[in-house]
This record gives sequence, C-alpha cells and structure tokens, in this order.
Amino acid sequence: HRLTITIPSLLLWLASIAYSIAIVYDLATSHAATTIADIPRMQPFIYAFYTTSLVLNLYTTGKPSHDTYLAQG
Repeated sequence: HRLTITIPSLLLWLASIAYSIAIVYDLATSHAATTIADIPRMQPFIYAFYTTSLVLNLYTTGKPSHDTYLAQG
C-alpha cells in the first residue's frame, strides 16, 4: 500500500534531479552572457523542473485520498 505513494514520489524526485542537472550542465557549457530566461533552449527544462516539483509537492503533501477518510471511520 505504501509503495503506491513511495514509487511515484521517488520517480518525481529523480526527475526533478535530472532536470536540475540538465539545467546546470546547459548553463555551464553555454557561453551565453545572458540570463536563464533569455536562453530559449532551456525553457522546456525549466518548465519541466517546475512542473515536476509542483506535482511532487502536491502529491506528497496534498489532501488525503477518499480511502484514507474511509479507513479512519
């Protein structure tokens, strides 16, 4: 039962780390003298990072499911 919570959370967490590494790598190897928002190829990675972080936070700290309410009686 707890694996249904743990595995998706772990996958989302690993995805966030992967996107962070991609963003840092791209910044380190690009020779652009500008801000992150001005580099168009980085925007998908940034949006993906924010999306996975938001979904992870909502998934792990969101409202309990209907089954939890039923279990508490």
